[in-house]
Amino acid sequence: MLKHPFAVERHQEKAQGPAPSLESEVNVTGPIQSPYVGDLVLGALDGSVTTFAVVAAATGAGQPASIVLIIGMANLFASGVSMALGNYLGTKSEEEFREKHRRREEYETERFPELEKEEVRKIFADKGFQGEDLERAVEIITSNKKIWVETMMRDELRISPEVRSPWQSGLAMLTAFILAGSVPLLPYLISLFGPGFRALALSSSVVMTFAAIFGVGTARSLVTGRRWWIAGVEMTVIGAIASLIAYVIGRVLGILLGL
Repeated sequence: MLKHPFAVERHQEKAQGPAPSLESEVNVTGPIQSPYVGDLVLGALDGSVTTFAVVAAATGAGQPASIVLIIGMANLFASGVSMALGNYLGTKSEEEFREKHRRREEYETERFPELEKEEVRKIFADKGFQGEDLERAVEIITSNKKIWVETMMRDELRISPEVRSPWQSGLAMLTAFILAGSVPLLPYLISLFGPGFRALALSSSVVMTFAAIFGVGTARSLVTGRRWWIAGVEMTVIGAIASLIAYVIGRVLGILLGL
C-alpha cells in the first residue's frame, strides 16, 4: 500500500518512555509499491487454480484432449472477464466511497478549520505527542490542505487515501488471470500436434500448474510480507486441494455416467 511521504507513524508506545519527537515520527521516504500487486496476485492464483480444476475434472471424466482444451479455454476467458468486471466494479465503488468522504473532509477543513485542527491535535496526542512536538505536528499537518485531508481520512475515518484506477485494476486482474490460467492448458494444446505427448498431458499440466502456483505464492509475499517460500508452499497446498477435489468429482461422475 502506498504511504504518503509525510505520513506520520508511531514507533514508540507511551509506556516505553517520553513522548516521541516529530523528527522520529515523520516518514519522509516510506516504501512505495504498486497498488495493483494484490490484483495481479489474486488474478494469477484464480486463473491457474480454477482452470486447472476444470482441466482436472474433464480429464478425470475421461474426456479427450480436444474437449479438455475447449472446456478449459471457455472457462478461462469467461471467468477471466467476469473476474475483471467484478474487480472493476468493486474498485469503482471503493473510489466513489473514498471520494465522497474526501469531499466532506475538504468541506469541513474549509468551513470549520479550528474544529478540524482540534481533531488533528487529538489524533497526534493519542499517538504520544506532547507539548511543543504536538503543536508542531498539528502546524505541519494543517499547513498543507491535501495532507490535512488525507490525515483526517486515514486516522479519523480509517479510510486509505490511496487512489486506484478501476480500469487498471480490472485490466491487471484480467491479464494475470489469462496468463496464469493458460499454463494448465499448454500441454493439452501441444498434445493436439504431437500424438505421442497425449499420455503426458495431465502429468505435464500438473507440474507446470503447480510451478506457476508456487511462483504466484512467492509473489504474494510482496503483499503479505511473509517469507516467500512459506507463501509459495501455502498457495501450492491450497491449489492442490482444489484440484484434487475437482479431479475426484470428475472421475466419479465419469464412472457413474459411463463416460
